[in-house]
Amino acid sequence: MTRRFATFSSLPIYPDGLLKVYEVIRSADAYGQDSLRDLSLPFPFRELAIYDKTRILFQQRDLEVTKKLMLPSTNLFDGKRCVVILGSDQHEVYNATTITNENGFRETELTCVKVQVAFPMEGTT
Repeated sequence: MTRRFATFSSLPIYPDGLLKVYEVIRSADAYGQDSLRDLSLPFPFRELAIYDKTRILFQQRDLEVTKKLMLPSTNLFDGKRCVVILGSDQHEVYNATTITNENGFRETELTCVKVQVAFPMEGTT
């Protein structure tokens, strides 16, 4: 017999806070400066461990993994270049993968890499 309804203890929780999501946009002027546009979508998140294998794979591409985050399921990151801000630090979203957890709930896992030069906010360049 299979369970049809989730119990309270099986619901995913996101205890690590809220993150703000920004889209990286390129200006239409001749210089094509990148800046951040606030998508006004705070997401609750849970921070995940970054394993050595992941670090090594990304180091081979000259990328530094800074965060792995789990969010409620979203397709917001499909086809967009995004940055998340936690505290005062910017983290560029390198990969967003939607998975189904062991209790049948869909969640989105973000792999974030170090931003080399901080992006300015839209309208402040």
